[in-house]
This record gives sequence, structure tokens and C-alpha cells, in this order.
Amino acid sequence: MKTSQVVTIILGAFYCSTGHLLAADTTASHPAIDALFQRWEKTLPEPTTISEMNGMSPKDVCPIHSHNTYGFLNVIAAQVPVRVDSDLAALVKWSRHSDSCIRQIALNAVVQGIGFDRDNLVVPSMNDLEDYHYHHIIVALAQHLRLKRVNYDKSLFDGMFVTFSPEDAHAFATGKWEEDDSPGLNWRVAVEFRPGEFVMSHLTKSDGKWKSEHRTTDKIDGIKITTDQQLLITISNQDSSDKKTAYMLWPISKDIMWFKLSSSWTWDKFHRVK
Repeated sequence: MKTSQVVTIILGAFYCSTGHLLAADTTASHPAIDALFQRWEKTLPEPTTISEMNGMSPKDVCPIHSHNTYGFLNVIAAQVPVRVDSDLAALVKWSRHSDSCIRQIALNAVVQGIGFDRDNLVVPSMNDLEDYHYHHIIVALAQHLRLKRVNYDKSLFDGMFVTFSPEDAHAFATGKWEEDDSPGLNWRVAVEFRPGEFVMSHLTKSDGKWKSEHRTTDKIDGIKITTDQQLLITISNQDSSDKKTAYMLWPISKDIMWFKLSSSWTWDKFHRVK
């Protein structure tokens, strides 16, 4: 069976199993939530305790706001009046705000509202729109809304890849991708998806130019979609078909994905090569 057929069958099953979860419950306007964020766009409350003033802060300085710790932003997020599940949909636009403090508050409210992590996990990169932590929270939010039968506007998650179509899967498992540069490192990885083949190259930098030092070409056995909307790609070694390797690919936007060995804890950021 061809890789494209495998993807289509799996995705068809996914859509059949989730499509019936959408219900007639509509997401009405949320004036109380929007009013709070509109006020916070201009000014945030002042910390009231020493603990709220101490600790890590977003690495990007908020344009209008001064130094605010993650702990304090979480305290503010607890003030967001999320009463019913449809209120969570109102947080999506604020989670995409240009101000990292506003994004952090919205994401904290989402994490608390959907029980994303029982300890309300906050990591420094979760408000980075191109980071997989951010994407994971947004995917979990979309799944929560479907499971709770909230019928939200279809454009709410435009461009965020919270669900995968067969066309999306084919597009990401096609073409060339290169690992983002890391300061101080003179090597990186490039991957290429050809019809039925997976090519991995190890690049080194010399005299300001990247050159391929080692390249392997292997056979793609299959591609599956995980519950977190990742691609699980199984590869067979061309010289020894019994040697199989599994990779995970997590699309963030049209030209950005995170990539890793399925057994690894570490994701690496890749961009599409034009």
C-alpha cells in the first residue's frame, strides 16, 4: 500500500471518530473576558506579595508592561472568568496576541481551564508562537472544545494545525526541511521527503557555507497521525529492511515543524526550504 493511501485511511478514521462530537452549543460573545484583556493590554495590576515579584519573566520584554514574573502572570490568569467550556474559545485570539504577557495570561487560563497539566505546568517557551509547547496547549484546547461539544467558529484556529487533513499530511511529508541554526554550532540536520523515501543529511558549516557531510536514503514504511496531531513516520533501512526507525514530525505552521526520533525527549525546530 502506498504511503498516501495509509495516511488517507488513518485520517478518515480520525475524522469519523471526532466529527460526531460537534454539537449545537454555540460560542456567544464573551464581553467580560474581552473587557479584562482589553484593560490588561493597557496596564496590568500591581503585584501584592514578594513572591509575585520574584522569579523568572518572559524572555521577550512586553511592549507596554514592565517586569512581570511567570508566577504573577499566573495569578492574573486566575481572574479570567471561565465559567463554561465555551468561554475557553474566547481565549484563543488572546493567546495569539503580539504582547507576550497577554499571551502568557491567556495560555495560563487555558491550562487551568482544560486541566492540561494537573500542576498547571508553565514553561518559559509556552508563549512562543513557534514553540511546540505553545502548539501542544492549543491542540489540547481544540480537542477539549470538541469533546465538550462546543460548536466554535471554524476560523478560530485558522493556520494553527489543530486538526490534520490528508492534504496537510501529504504536504508536510513532502519536500525539504532544515534544522534551525543554533548559535555557536557549526552543524545541523536536513531532511527530505521524496515519494516513498526519506533522506537525512548531516550538514557542517565551513567558511560561512553549509555543506553536506553525510547522507542516508531510506524507505518510508508508513505514516500515522497521533492523538496530538503529530506524524509518526516509520522508516526501513535500505540495506537492511529489518532495521526500522520511527520519527515524529509536529507541524506548527505551514513552514515550521518540530522533529525528533520517536524515542527521544528532545524536539528540534525545522523550517521548510523554499
